[in-house]
Amino acid sequence: MNTTAIENGSFNVEKFFCDEVRDPFFYDLHFNCEQMDQFYAKVKDIFFKGLIIHAGDTATNKLNLDNVTENDVEKVGKYMLSFGIKTIFKKIDEEEIHFLLSGLIYEIEKLDDLEINVTMNWKTNCINKVQLHLTNNNTETLKQIMLASEKHYRANHFLKFKPVTDLKDYVLYFNKPTEKYSLNFDVAKVWDYRSDKGHKHIF
Repeated sequence: MNTTAIENGSFNVEKFFCDEVRDPFFYDLHFNCEQMDQFYAKVKDIFFKGLIIHAGDTATNKLNLDNVTENDVEKVGKYMLSFGIKTIFKKIDEEEIHFLLSGLIYEIEKLDDLEINVTMNWKTNCINKVQLHLTNNNTETLKQIMLASEKHYRANHFLKFKPVTDLKDYVLYFNKPTEKYSLNFDVAKVWDYRSDKGHKHIF
């Protein structure tokens, strides 16, 4: 992605979220970050500023997460996508966690020198905990576990087999009165989206 540097005061977040939503990758932005956690912090701050503008109280700069809807997140997510950041907001329940963990287990279950133990809810038959035990110091199996954890990164949010290295590895959880959601970001892939308009630089 072509980039234009964002210097102090050059990117007006309020104006950005008050303007019309642009196509994916309409804006070319560059974040001056040396570490991934700094990049994540900036992305997260921009996102929550957007939520405050569209679903919160701009006078107090506060946000009541109980009042935030999936539509609110989807709307702000479209703004984020206009500079190449994908927002992933998913409802989390016991069945979803089971689905995520099972996907990773099926990926690694036949690896050599690997014991896999799970804890399940007897009544629902859902996995809620996974433990791995690697024997014989099998470095190739360890490598395959890391690759599978990267592929099934949402499962890794719970299991934490793979250390945080990419934007998508960071996750936040929204605990609402009757539901729970996970929120994370990823660098969007250009070929996943179509755009019929040109790009614009923010200075």
